[in-house]
Amino acid sequence: MKPQIHTITLGVEDLEKSVSFYRDIIGWRTDGIVGSEFGNMAVAIFNMQRGSRLQLFSKTGLAKEANIQATGKNAADFSLGYYVNTSTSVDKIIDQLRQRIPASITKEPGKTRWGGYNAYFQDLDGHLWEVVYDPKLSIEK
Repeated sequence: MKPQIHTITLGVEDLEKSVSFYRDIIGWRTDGIVGSEFGNMAVAIFNMQRGSRLQLFSKTGLAKEANIQATGKNAADFSLGYYVNTSTSVDKIIDQLRQRIPASITKEPGKTRWGGYNAYFQDLDGHLWEVVYDPKLSIEK
């Protein structure tokens, strides 16, 4: 993996209040909450400079997505996102992690509800990482 972060996802208690905070108080632009048709999998995306973005996700939704428990303060409070240009790249990275380090793969690579492809792992301190392919994005190499 190259040393870069494309997305920071914060697990929040109240998605609507958090969107209001970042949009109305901080002044960042968003299209609002999307994905509500998937229940607690709804997300709000704030596009940042240079192609990075901040995503707000309910803590329970993030925990469910990453296949971990949402109890108190834990890894479902946030995740770091690493975007790639193909689903095959997601597979390769997860395979390399599995072979090289004792990474904890919490979600095996697979298709997402929103049309992408992703996997999750935790680093040695339990920080949650998503490796993701979004067919709507092109990542600079």
